[in-house]
This record gives sequence, structure tokens and C-alpha cells, in this order.
Amino acid sequence: MKESGTLVMNGSGTTTKLVFSNFGALMYPVRRTSPAKVLAASTIGLAFGVSSAANSTFGPFVFSLSRAFGWERGDISFAMTIFNLCNIVMYPLAGWLIDRQGLRKVLITSIILFGPTLVNIFASAKGPGAE
Repeated sequence: MKESGTLVMNGSGTTTKLVFSNFGALMYPVRRTSPAKVLAASTIGLAFGVSSAANSTFGPFVFSLSRAFGWERGDISFAMTIFNLCNIVMYPLAGWLIDRQGLRKVLITSIILFGPTLVNIFASAKGPGAE
């Protein structure tokens, strides 16, 4: 984030330092928060977010997937491990890209690429009983 200026405000006996960020023609104040507050908010968001729900509810589906597709339960769990390892690598990369290029560009590009990716996955998947 580029800092284009700072402003110190006094109110109610407290001093607040605001940092102004310049994205194009828009300038808006950004409050600096303590690292502990950022860590707490991140922990709560990750603990109750969509990714956590997907990982927590994966277990009950392992037996059904194993029976439907004839896969070993260990193979299904290993696939989930690979998925999580990819997330560990890609989340910081996505954050870095969003910081550099902006959320809108990254999100639109991701949505455009997501459709063909799903089509490719479904086209290459073999259902139960397929040879």
C-alpha cells in the first residue's frame, strides 16, 4: 500500500494516526491496528470460514465416495491432503497478487478461468461403471 500522507487527530484525550492511501484518484484514511488485533480477527475468520467448513465436513463423505467410485479411503484422504497443501501455497500468492494488482483484476481473472477449469474436470472425470 502506498502512503501518500499522514494525519494525526486528537479527540477525547487520545491521539489517532491515520494513514492516507492513494489508489488512483481516491484517497481514504486507513487506520493502523495492532498486530494482535489482526491476528485475532484472522484466526476467527479462518476458524469459522468456508474453507474450515469444507475441511470439517469432508470426513462423513469419505465412505460414500469410496463405495461409489471404488476408491480406497486412504487415497481419498490423500487427495484432500494434496488439496490443503495447494491451498497453503496459493493463499499467500493470491494475497500478494491482490496487493499488487488489486482485488477486482484478480477476482475477474479467477472467475473467467474457473469456468473452463470446471468444464475440463467434468470432461475428464469417469463416473461409476465407466471404463
